[in-house]
Amino acid sequence: ATSLGTVFGELVAAASARLLGGRDPRAHTFVEIGAEPGGGVLEGVSHPFGAVRTCGAGDPLELEGDCVVFSNELFDAQPFTRTVFRQGRWREIGVAIDQDRLVEIELPFESGDDDAAEGYRFDRPLAAVSLAADIVKQPWRGLFVAFDYGKSLADLTQHTPGGTARAYFRHQMSDDLLARPGEQDLTCHVCWDWLETALRRHGFGVPRLEFQETFLVRHALPALE
Repeated sequence: ATSLGTVFGELVAAASARLLGGRDPRAHTFVEIGAEPGGGVLEGVSHPFGAVRTCGAGDPLELEGDCVVFSNELFDAQPFTRTVFRQGRWREIGVAIDQDRLVEIELPFESGDDDAAEGYRFDRPLAAVSLAADIVKQPWRGLFVAFDYGKSLADLTQHTPGGTARAYFRHQMSDDLLARPGEQDLTCHVCWDWLETALRRHGFGVPRLEFQETFLVRHALPALE
């Protein structure tokens, strides 16, 4: 989105300012976590915030004071744990080297989940939950806006029997996660319920979940017009 021009950043800025609910945007620092190298969503965008800071991959995560914290497809890019229900219990799907190729193997996995259908796959976005907790437990207050692909826990455990992990290579999707190691992107849907628990555990109010287009129309309509 950011490579196509400034309109995405303009809408994000307008929606974020409105969601502050009357608090002065000039008193807030807009912090983008997981920004692309060499820029961010507000690069070249006129905005109402007092300051803008980007935090790329590998940068120290330091948040304090009044902030608008924003991320775009950050959580679904985190490591995840693949599990499969086999013979009455969950097993973790690991990776081994068989001669000159990578293959899946099944390992023990401790889980309190209920039973599932034989062969059901649950790709668990555990690192995304840890990252959310790391973000919200720091000494800052304000607004947290995250754009991501995700599903409810019920959807992940009952309606996606093949799991949600996918590979992308040159904009083409594949289910073969072990092909082209290091050359293709791997992604996994986040669990909205788990992220909500992490947020509320650290003092945030009840998060609002909206489709991206709904979010932009509802909160940035004057800028959109």
